[in-house]
This record gives sequence, C-alpha cells and structure tokens, in this order.
Amino acid sequence: MDKSPISNFKLRSKRLAAGITESQVAEEVARLVAAQTGRELAIDGNYVSKLERGVITWPNRAYRQAFRTLFGVAKDADLGFYPSRTRRDAKQLEAMALTQSGGDVMTMLSRIQGIPPAP
Repeated sequence: MDKSPISNFKLRSKRLAAGITESQVAEEVARLVAAQTGRELAIDGNYVSKLERGVITWPNRAYRQAFRTLFGVAKDADLGFYPSRTRRDAKQLEAMALTQSGGDVMTMLSRIQGIPPAP
C-alpha cells in the first residue's frame, strides 16, 4: 500500500519567509540553472508545489544547487530534500532488519526507529 507524500515544510517555510510565490521561486531557480549550466530547463510553480507537497523529494543536481543558492543554505537537507528509496530497496531493508533482529518484529521496529526495546 502506497503512503501519501509527506509535505516538505522546510522548503515551504523558506519560500514563505522570503515572501515569494511558487512561480517566483521557479523563475529564479530557472535563471540560476541557466546561469550555472547554460541550459534552459523547464520548471514552473507546479513543480515547486510538488516539491513542497512531498510528491518530488529529490530534484536533479542543477535544481538542488539553484535552490541552495536561492535560499542561502549549504545542504540539501536544509531544504527538506532527500533521495527516496524504491519499493524494492525498502523491501530489502525491511528483510535485512528483520533478519538482524532474529525475526522479532518489535526489536526490528525499535532498531529502525532508534528506540530501545522494552525489557
């Protein structure tokens, strides 16, 4: 079962603090990408909205650099960007965690969440 995307509040709060619209962010990111790479890339307010809604979590490298420059941050994580894993990756991680916990689901969940298991 697919989960709903998790909103990217970091990016949204940076945009709101700057007092600009999603379309204005897109225009500035496009300008920065063109200046950095010489390439004209298609980005619009709808794309920025998808980033803020968590539909897209890992923009391409040129976009990430432009967003970092625009908002004056050093790391992608400061803007709430992260690479999403594929379903296959998630299943492999789950199987590995279950194997390492000796098949105990509660121990596995404790390891994943970083919470020590109850005695």
